[in-house]
Amino acid sequence: MYSNHLTDLYFNLRNRILSLIVLLSLLTISFSTLSAEEKIYIFHFKVKGNTDKDLEKKVRNGLLLSILKIYPGKFKIMDDDSIQDLSKKLEKLQLAGCSEEICIQEISQAIDARDLISGIVTQTGTKLLFDLKKVRKDELTYAQTTESTVNEEFEVSQMDYFLNESAKKLIEKNYTINRKNAPPTFTDLGDLGIESAKEKSINDLYLPSTNPRNRILWELLNEPIESALLLRKESKDKESAEAITVILDSIEETLSKEVIIIAPLREVLYSKILGSYSRYFAKKIKEIDEIYSQNNLSEEKSLLSYENLYYQFNSIPLKYRPSEKQVPLILRISRIYETRGDNEFRNTRFFPAKENYKKAFSFLEDKSIDDKSKLNSAIESLDKKLKENDLTAKRFVENKVKTNCDTAKAEFVFARMNGRSIPQESQKARERGISLLQESEEILKREKEYSSPDLDKILESTRKEMN
Repeated sequence: MYSNHLTDLYFNLRNRILSLIVLLSLLTISFSTLSAEEKIYIFHFKVKGNTDKDLEKKVRNGLLLSILKIYPGKFKIMDDDSIQDLSKKLEKLQLAGCSEEICIQEISQAIDARDLISGIVTQTGTKLLFDLKKVRKDELTYAQTTESTVNEEFEVSQMDYFLNESAKKLIEKNYTINRKNAPPTFTDLGDLGIESAKEKSINDLYLPSTNPRNRILWELLNEPIESALLLRKESKDKESAEAITVILDSIEETLSKEVIIIAPLREVLYSKILGSYSRYFAKKIKEIDEIYSQNNLSEEKSLLSYENLYYQFNSIPLKYRPSEKQVPLILRISRIYETRGDNEFRNTRFFPAKENYKKAFSFLEDKSIDDKSKLNSAIESLDKKLKENDLTAKRFVENKVKTNCDTAKAEFVFARMNGRSIPQESQKARERGISLLQESEEILKREKEYSSPDLDKILESTRKEMN
């Protein structure tokens, strides 16, 4: 009886070991079809101190997209979104109680990835810190060597730039991250210049006093002008500008034929209107900036506040608009739409990203802007992002569909192999494989603009293999 027990134990243990060996072999074979490109596995990043629950995914996706964008056709990139179920299976079967480094090594070995990227992302207020590394696995000994590291701190609004720079540094260990070309932070957009408008002093006002009519005119104007200027002293700049506008419009309408006589008066009042509006918009922009930068106002509400302010700006008669405030305001609105586009891009939603970039463009192309020289860099940046969005979308869709199909095959291999011994795990593996194929189908539908007939054929071929 004891002998029978040992025999059963021996055969059970042997079957488990053989099953594990077969699983690892099949998984390696399954992923061997990806050998045309070098394989990189992007492991989940640890995130500290963040307020954005999707930050880890944004950074991981952003790094993946940067590598696809900068090194087209060179790498096949896998991450935990595509192979997380296989990773969990390997951890359960092999790695009970192991350290994190060993787990990473075993996972990378199973999916046959030579390079592995991992690290920590720390958020402190509006700043991010990347502490990343790329580890290379020796193909014979499976020993790991740290090939390159990234340790950079920057503003959240500069994340896309530093994702690209980090990708270059991780792939090319001798590359030096270029901080000089980093884009300006949100609060650097344009000179607000609270006192930027050049105003004429009220003392410059002159009406010929030899004419009794002029003396009467001045007596009539003196009180409303003083009242309008008092409003500005009370920090009611918009109300002051509106009051002086009424005065000036009334004078021009009443004394339209006496251009020479009212010229000094008109010049002074006109400068006061421009000055008051300039102060008003500078203060309002700065107010929204400060609330937004301190995370006390959501992106959506900030955008609404800037757009409402721009509506106010455009509702002012053209001759009274402080043109030097138009560009800073437009840059802020455009930047938020651009940021939205960046977020959609990082979430691999390329069509919505494109729509947001186009919306950002629409503000920069406002025909009422006299001097567009200050918008050139923003226009160039958006133009570049639109082109990169289209190119990267095609590469991502191809990478994702092919990776999903290969992972689905591995899931079905596991399901067939363990159909009797582990029926529940086998069913889950099958469901995961089907889910990956459905995800690929949804991607091809959503990003139809960026797909190709070849990908439809790969998906269809994989479906047939699963039946």
